[in-house]
Amino acid sequence: MLWIRILGALEAEVEGALLPLGGPVPRRLLAALTLGAGGPMTDDELADLVWVDSPPDDVIGALRVAASRLRNGLGESSRGLLARSSLGYHLTVEPAQMDANKFAEAVASGRAALAAGDAERAERLLRDGLELWRGRPWDDLGDGPSLLGPRTKLVELRDEAFEELQSARLARGDAPGAVAALSAAVIESPYRERRWELLALGLYRTGRQTQALAELRRVRELLDTELGVAPGPALRELEERILRHDTALAVQSPEGVVDMGLPRRPAPVRFTGLLSSFVGRVQESATLTQLVRTQRLVTLVGPAGVGKTRLAFEFASRYQRSAPDADVWVVRLADVHSATEVAGTVAAHMGVTHAFGDSVAHLERALSGRRGLLVLDNCEHVLGGVRDFVSRLLPGATALRVLATSRQLIGVDGEYLLDVTPLSVTDAAGGDGDAMTLLYQRVKSARPQWEPTPDERTAARALCSQLDGLPLAIELAASRVRSVGLAELTRHLADRLDVLGETSTGSVTPHATLQAAIGWSVDGLAGADRDMLLRLWPFEGGFTWQAAEFVDPHDGSAGSVLAVLASLVDRSVVMADSENGETRYRLLETIRRYCADLDPDPSKTRDAHAAWARRHVAAYAPLFSGMRAREACEALGAQLPNIRAAIAHDLDHRPHDALRTMAAVAWVWVSLGLVSEGVTLLRSVLEACPDASAEDRAAALIALSSNLFNAEEPALSAAAADEAIALLPITAVSTTEWRLLAARARMQRIAPAVLLRDAAGAVEHMDGYRASIAGVTVPAWIESTGMLSQGLTEFLNGDHERGAETLHRAGELGRDCGYAWTEGAAAILLARFGLSADGDARQAAEAVVRAVAALEAQGNIGAQLSSLHCGVHCLFRLGRVRDAVRLRAAIFTHADRMGFDHLRLANLIGADNEALLSDALPEPDRALAEAEGQLMSFDEIAPAFRKLVDAL
Repeated sequence: MLWIRILGALEAEVEGALLPLGGPVPRRLLAALTLGAGGPMTDDELADLVWVDSPPDDVIGALRVAASRLRNGLGESSRGLLARSSLGYHLTVEPAQMDANKFAEAVASGRAALAAGDAERAERLLRDGLELWRGRPWDDLGDGPSLLGPRTKLVELRDEAFEELQSARLARGDAPGAVAALSAAVIESPYRERRWELLALGLYRTGRQTQALAELRRVRELLDTELGVAPGPALRELEERILRHDTALAVQSPEGVVDMGLPRRPAPVRFTGLLSSFVGRVQESATLTQLVRTQRLVTLVGPAGVGKTRLAFEFASRYQRSAPDADVWVVRLADVHSATEVAGTVAAHMGVTHAFGDSVAHLERALSGRRGLLVLDNCEHVLGGVRDFVSRLLPGATALRVLATSRQLIGVDGEYLLDVTPLSVTDAAGGDGDAMTLLYQRVKSARPQWEPTPDERTAARALCSQLDGLPLAIELAASRVRSVGLAELTRHLADRLDVLGETSTGSVTPHATLQAAIGWSVDGLAGADRDMLLRLWPFEGGFTWQAAEFVDPHDGSAGSVLAVLASLVDRSVVMADSENGETRYRLLETIRRYCADLDPDPSKTRDAHAAWARRHVAAYAPLFSGMRAREACEALGAQLPNIRAAIAHDLDHRPHDALRTMAAVAWVWVSLGLVSEGVTLLRSVLEACPDASAEDRAAALIALSSNLFNAEEPALSAAAADEAIALLPITAVSTTEWRLLAARARMQRIAPAVLLRDAAGAVEHMDGYRASIAGVTVPAWIESTGMLSQGLTEFLNGDHERGAETLHRAGELGRDCGYAWTEGAAAILLARFGLSADGDARQAAEAVVRAVAALEAQGNIGAQLSSLHCGVHCLFRLGRVRDAVRLRAAIFTHADRMGFDHLRLANLIGADNEALLSDALPEPDRALAEAEGQLMSFDEIAPAFRKLVDAL
């Protein structure tokens, strides 16, 4: 006989063997026909169900094909059940041949048995009926409007069956088992008053009158707050009966006492309310499966809203399906307010409710040799109680596994930790990560036909980044997209978190809003920890412990800053990253904004952060001209987000400090290829400080000229340098510092003169440089730069041999004094001159190798890319065309990823040369070579180039 299952993904079987139904369309056709209750269904009705919003042009023909394939899938014994008449198609099956009808029959029989007083039979019938459910009814048919009525009717009947099952368990004396099941059920469906009634009754029957009354007060507040209504008569009557200790509420066991023991088979965990899909967590789920298989206690640790509870619930559900002989208990501790209540609460949820004695000892005896998984959710606020409970229970209950969720480790010997981190916004290839997938899925649950536009995809990525990839925050944001577009929501979030609203009914999180979830973490911190956390919010992109020490509100008097940071990391409110040798800390953006709103003196906090940034710049900027240039570049580059934030703050409050900071670190923007941003910031600080000293303005103008030159704006670069020169006239009374600054301004003016082919101007400013340093002891790094400028001037005036010799000497002096920029710049200039029509391409390639080595030592990424691009054209000139195309693709790919305009690289070599290289290979070969290059890492490019040059 044919047996059809529609309570989940469609299945059909004959004699226990699943039938191949011929593909997705025949499957949907069979599912649609089951809605006809054995009667005919018209072509239009079937088309709406099978193809939803996009039926084929020839509906009749498409249905005929689908029906033919379905008959073949049903096989010889059942193909005749599908027939067509003038009224349409109909499927001839008996009600008993469908799981939905069998389920409805089981519910009706269970209700009748319960009404007749046979609670044991009622429980068996209702449990058997509920076990037929595997998922959403008619899941293959999607969410068409014609399904709403039948599906809602079945889901409602399932909810009623669950409640009747718990009523049967209460009637036969299994109050602890019913309480365990109902505690989760009232969270999943908080507006079903029958569940609250049964839960309160079960609590009363297990000797917990106070908790029963607390649950009734909880539902009263919920209904009043959310719906503006009072509880129904059944709940009000039950409350009155509990208050007067109505003896009729108790159920007597055959021995005449209330059954307080552990039931033989507690209710299985049923996540009937978790209808939303579970996104991502593939690696965490696999790791968790392995850990629980081999370890007794595993704790999921992570920040507020990261999805620890959902991961634990999903794992518990899978665990029970994979191990049907094991029991699963889920205990939510969010509503437990004292560590002393933990053991009793957990024991009661697991079915051990002795009124007197040691709950843990009773539970240990009851669980002896019994296999199961205990999930303890939200442990962080009662850690002492959880620690004592678990450490006492596990040695005796040897077959039990405990999975806990917490914002810090429990601290029990043998505990294994699994960090639950935010969902990734992008994947390894730069595409959409799990955070984006979650956002799209949740938006589509309210707007099924929605497809994001390119602008919406950009806004979505910005939104997920603002929300740190936190699942709770993303779910709340998605619920707002229906009324507020993605772009507008992203703009609102920049100012306030409460625009996200509240969690939806049935959510597993115990917190109504994101602010409440974060507050749960922050407000429970000790005084010194909380005070420090509220001073860390100005840091962007992370910080070191030394930086945190500088903004410590207690100036070290409240304990070691390292100890406080360790405590905050343990509590998952501060993240720590030690992958690169030095530990860096950071706050999630959501926590940063929460702390900023909570900070009692945000202005003072901003001042402290800006003062630290100025000190950091002052410590590292002077190192750029010596052997420790790379260290300086890495130290300042790592703190660039904080330096930006400090400059923005100082622009409003201490503009002269902002001017000095930008002048000191402007080369960092050049090194990282962010010259456009450097130009914008330098112009802003100069505009904000028209009354600054001549030295300060001149230093900033020199920095602006350098950034403009690297931005391919030689005329503007020359103008900025001229303005600096005008501020620094050489007089008999000028100081050494003044004259050296004037010399730097003249040197900076030579580079744009060369690019503008202004030979006379280059000579004039070279003479001005010499006049500026007359009689002054010049630091070697400035001397090497001056020599570099002289070599450029000589080349411009046609004296190539002398110019090459001068550049060689400049590079050697730069190497000897540790100023790697001059060493690298001299080598790359020689390489570019070597690529001229009569130049030696091999010597140019060797010069590029030297340049890259020097610039690597300095940490100048922008100049490395520029040098390697020059090397690409050396390879092209030397006949290594495919290698040149491959490396160019790698360079352009990483330039774009780093924010370095690869078109500027092309401009440096000339559009004609770029075009020649692009056309040098046939299209298929070029595409393949470029694809290979795009897969190279940045660290692979320079070694690959050196290897090719060595082989020439």
